[in-house]
Amino acid sequence: MPATARDLAANIVLYALSQRVK
Repeated sequence: MPATARDLAANIVLYALSQRVK
């Protein structure tokens, strides 16, 4: 199933947050 723009955006946000926590 193709990821929607919203899913991609959510993944990017979560990834950025996880990187900041470090």
